[in-house]
Amino acid sequence: MSGGPSTSGIALSSPTASSSGTPQVTSDPPADFVAWVNTALQSRLGLTKYSLIPASTKKQLVEKIWQDPSIQSDYVTNHQQLAGGNISSIAIIENQIQAVMMGQGNDPSVAIDYTNMLQAAGVPLTASEQANLAGATQAVNAPVPRPFGTNRVSGYDYGAPMPKGGWSSKNPGQSYGWSSHMGIDYGTRAGERIVSPFAGTARVQTGVSGYGNYVTVTLDNGWVLGFGHVAAGEVQNGQRVNPGDLIAIAGANVGSAQGSVTIVTWQDPQGRYANPHEVMDPVFAGATFSSLGAPGAAGTGMPTVNKVLDAQYPTIKSDWQTYFGSPPSPEDVYNVLAHGSSPAQWSDYIRALPSHLDNLTQGQYYDMRQVADSVSTKVLGHPSTDGIVSELSQAGLTSQQAVTNWYNEHGVTGIPKETYQAIYKAVQPTMNGIFNEPAGADPRDIKKIHDGEPGHTGGPQHA
Repeated sequence: MSGGPSTSGIALSSPTASSSGTPQVTSDPPADFVAWVNTALQSRLGLTKYSLIPASTKKQLVEKIWQDPSIQSDYVTNHQQLAGGNISSIAIIENQIQAVMMGQGNDPSVAIDYTNMLQAAGVPLTASEQANLAGATQAVNAPVPRPFGTNRVSGYDYGAPMPKGGWSSKNPGQSYGWSSHMGIDYGTRAGERIVSPFAGTARVQTGVSGYGNYVTVTLDNGWVLGFGHVAAGEVQNGQRVNPGDLIAIAGANVGSAQGSVTIVTWQDPQGRYANPHEVMDPVFAGATFSSLGAPGAAGTGMPTVNKVLDAQYPTIKSDWQTYFGSPPSPEDVYNVLAHGSSPAQWSDYIRALPSHLDNLTQGQYYDMRQVADSVSTKVLGHPSTDGIVSELSQAGLTSQQAVTNWYNEHGVTGIPKETYQAIYKAVQPTMNGIFNEPAGADPRDIKKIHDGEPGHTGGPQHA
């Protein structure tokens, strides 16, 4: 981890002209934009009912609409034409204002505030407004997606003091600018998908001191959620993401990390670190965007590429999950679609992909692992390991009986059952985080431990 990448949160002052004549976009809407929104509200409500709405309510809605990234981008791009009263440019941004109020912008809570304003003034909602209200309400009341599958802290927790030897044995004495740990190390699996819990703007950085690879999502309120030690970012810099969109792949031994781990950071708009537990714990507990107090972070509620692919090609998703242990990325789905035209062909292609064991395809690995786990669990009470699967395959021992014979030979350790299980439970945590081996063990290694010989007593850790 490093002292943290610089962040540029949403500024807190009104737009001012730069030396080039281009306004600097900030959180306070400019006067001409305020006038356009009020004109739109007057048109929908009528002057009498418009006057009944408290000024503070209208001001809050105008400020929310102004925060939409597409609104601000177009305002800056077309500022000269807008300032000059260009009719077509003004019409474009007025149409954008209408779209954002109707729930087509980045923050679904705008549609809720807008329709609440109409209802408070006694204005009946149109069919479109009712549909938009229902969609926006569903979005903000939806559970926030968990970024990955575990909330287990596997390394340093937030606030942990720096050890005397520094944060990482890879670089002894290095503090990376932190006297205490400013993130949380979660025990993600290498190759696991990391999705964005919130709507925001993504950024990918590589070669960052400590982090290695670092992917951040800047929410529209300026807060920044970061994921470090990842194997790779899966978004482009500046790309808008919705909740549930794939943004990174979890890594192992990336940056200062040792083993499979993802560090999560949480920074305010000024770049100051806050405790990620404040946001991550509620997310893992099933909080909704509304209950989290961040309805705008729900995004538009419009289907993202991940959701579309999941809905259109469910067999690819389920087969990929079966064989690889995690859902496919959009790129994975597109790749599978290019190699077949039916669920059977897609499944055959997925099975033919290389596994992480050099001598096996993913299908062969899966079949062998199923047999080995079944026999190992029956004989020893726990799953097999990748090493055993590779050994069995190379020896041509693929049938249920052949694998059973192997375990009857190599699984008989002579160790009392209670002692064997005690050793297994002691070393089991060291297996966590090893790709596809969350609970396996090799009986020969357990015998070495029992006999006092060097064995697999260590495991992936983050330092």
